[in-house]
Amino acid sequence: MDTAIRLWIGQNRPKSPNVVLRMHWAAQRRYGKMWDQLVLVAKSEAKFYGKPRVWPVRLQIELVGGKSYDPDNLVGAVKPVIDALVTNGIIKDDTPECVAGVEVTQKKAPRAEHG
Repeated sequence: MDTAIRLWIGQNRPKSPNVVLRMHWAAQRRYGKMWDQLVLVAKSEAKFYGKPRVWPVRLQIELVGGKSYDPDNLVGAVKPVIDALVTNGIIKDDTPECVAGVEVTQKKAPRAEHG
């Protein structure tokens, strides 16, 4: 049996890999650090002070609002988010032994819902 970690991302949607790969390496690093900080704040607000006790975990990530990604960019866009989960100690690692699967979905939202 595995545990699911669910993330809902409205504002500050991840950038497409097409955009990130064209960034200067220093900008890519700042972008990754920004996600580390966003996940740290979300972890604090959720009062999440431990790690899941059951491995592997399943990640379910929903992106709401903004421009729709094509399928390959949709999955690639959440890489910095998953890396930030590791950095902040929410998951042990992003290897198959620790992450059973990643499900990424997207939906359109009314303008007021995602700012």
